[in-house]
Amino acid sequence: MKKIFVIMMVVVFCGVFGLLVAEAASRRGNPSEHGVLLGSKIVDNMRIKFEMEPSKGMFMPPLYMWMGTMGKPYHLEVKLEDPYSETRISYSDVALTMINVTTQVGVSSDILHPMWGGSGLHYAVNGYAMDGSPLEDGEYLATVTADPPQFMRGESNKHLWLDPISVDFRFQIRNGEILSGSVVTETHVDPLPEGHNKDFHVVVGDDVFDDMGVKVEFEDAAQMYMPNGMPMPAPGPDDIHLEVKLTDLLRSDTRIPYSDVSITLDNGVDPPVTHDLHPMWGGSGLHYGANTVVAPGTYDVTVDIGVPEFARSASDELLYRLPISATFSGYVH
Repeated sequence: MKKIFVIMMVVVFCGVFGLLVAEAASRRGNPSEHGVLLGSKIVDNMRIKFEMEPSKGMFMPPLYMWMGTMGKPYHLEVKLEDPYSETRISYSDVALTMINVTTQVGVSSDILHPMWGGSGLHYAVNGYAMDGSPLEDGEYLATVTADPPQFMRGESNKHLWLDPISVDFRFQIRNGEILSGSVVTETHVDPLPEGHNKDFHVVVGDDVFDDMGVKVEFEDAAQMYMPNGMPMPAPGPDDIHLEVKLTDLLRSDTRIPYSDVSITLDNGVDPPVTHDLHPMWGGSGLHYGANTVVAPGTYDVTVDIGVPEFARSASDELLYRLPISATFSGYVH
């Protein structure tokens, strides 16, 4: 009898220990204490990541007033990524809704702000719940919806992200701890068609200003497409494509969106001509571009860059807060 009792106790102990180990293996941590990745999925050729981390204050544009956490325990963060260029997707309106499936109570819904942090661009808001308390125990369904990005597209990207994209993430919470989240999935992405061959391409200037990389390139003009996929007027035979790439060199090495960018061409003879550039998506990700005719001559090329209009965390309060004007001299066309 004593032997049987010992065997039963060993079985019970092993079972309980196994459950504890299984729960510990699936535990993702407390998002009010550190960041937790709740899922990453590719849908319609866009990678969407959803994360929760401790709440943080934000400096909000356009006046960059400080907005504290307001007692909210979490920072809800969505990253949209292009799996082709492995860069962040900007100029999208992103919404997040969450419901406690266990209690059938909707937690909240929010429009997320474009924000700049340590890894570059993401969309974020501080939440939940309504009264600032941590999320209750239960299974949650979070739905992220990303509207079509409002930038121009090149020939090989004209079909991308023309419709709203929604993706669901499920996770469980117990005593403030995330026990399980959606799996990270990398599904098939459609191959991109080949772009046009560039017979003409020149780097006009490439320099660093206040930790921002500014690269100016002129190349063969190509067909441009509106955010809804409709084509712009076809470029003429004498058109070239003006292109500016802004890169965050301080930490994230990613492209900088939400800035007003223009190029002024001055040959010293005729009145200078200024061209406003459009946010545009090409093979290497985001740039600012426009097609125009440039007469033969030698030019000073001046790039004017406005302050990027996105929220900033406390550590990035002063990042790119002043306009930049850069002139590259001696371009011969």
